[in-house]
Amino acid sequence: MTSRNGDSSHRDSSLDIVNKKTVIVCDLLSTFLRFRRFLAKRLVESGHRVSVVASVNDSDESQFFEDHDIHVEIVPMDRTGLNPFKDLAYCNKLKHVFLRLQPDFILAYQAKAAVWSAIAARSLKQCQISILFPGLGYLFAPDPTLKQRVVQIASRWLYQYGFRSIDNAIFQNPDDVETLTEARVFNKKTKISLVNGSGVCLEEFMYSDAPVKPIRFVMATRLLSDKGIREFAHAAGRLKQKYGDQVEFQIAGSIDTNPTAISKSEILSWESAGSLEYLGHVKDMVKFLTECSVFVLPSYYMEGTPRSILEAMAVGRAIITTDNRGCKETVEHGRNGLIVTQKNAESLFEAI
Repeated sequence: MTSRNGDSSHRDSSLDIVNKKTVIVCDLLSTFLRFRRFLAKRLVESGHRVSVVASVNDSDESQFFEDHDIHVEIVPMDRTGLNPFKDLAYCNKLKHVFLRLQPDFILAYQAKAAVWSAIAARSLKQCQISILFPGLGYLFAPDPTLKQRVVQIASRWLYQYGFRSIDNAIFQNPDDVETLTEARVFNKKTKISLVNGSGVCLEEFMYSDAPVKPIRFVMATRLLSDKGIREFAHAAGRLKQKYGDQVEFQIAGSIDTNPTAISKSEILSWESAGSLEYLGHVKDMVKFLTECSVFVLPSYYMEGTPRSILEAMAVGRAIITTDNRGCKETVEHGRNGLIVTQKNAESLFEAI
């Protein structure tokens, strides 16, 4: 593997890793703990000195970082805003953090954190930069609104500028590889890898028999319209009328600030109508999944590989999901679940 300056000597050596400095850049500290804590732990065990740079400290699990001697820095970022001055200020702060820490490796993920990390890291002479793409989000969504189209054009230019110098691009489904390759985002030397999602700890998410009295269908997701939440609510309302107390429907997730977010008032209207139960943010995903019968994610969002589906499969739950990128790879139709048509409430109703 070759760095931007052509030096491949220390990139390929598995022995020369002791005291190497690795920086992981993300948006929320809570999502780092959920998705990357095992990676960070393994890096520490391998001799790396690990730092995590997050935009928000929304976790009370400081003990993990103390136990593994992981340094944490908070660099605030407007996660969903479009103000270029705020974004440039974030990039400049990242640059100063990188210059102070002098990392040998940087891993960044989530769109805004990733692209500005790639740009900020250009000031480093000896650093391998890897970008993980856990889905492309609404910035590359098909059939955009006028506002989204403008943002997509600007984002594509920013991606082409920001990612042309990275060493590694890591994807979770082949459709995303094709999308960004066609957009000519990377240079010819960028190594492209494909992984099957973020992984699940099977010692934590252990198999259990599914309860069936009542049969409980659940979603756990960001509360975005293109996650298929409205289709789920529509199907739930019809099925509750048909089967009554034999079935239950639940949605777990925090209210989001994304442009396509579902409002809390809309969710509560479904709850007051008796269609489903809204649980808000759920901390204990193992308990939540163990108590469900079937996991549903009727998404048409630009997914990577949904971690929620992997966790549900780990505990032995059947899956209902769509023929969407990142989702269709998780299900063998009729074997461990059912695949339905995107944006189709009737197809979802029939599957349930």
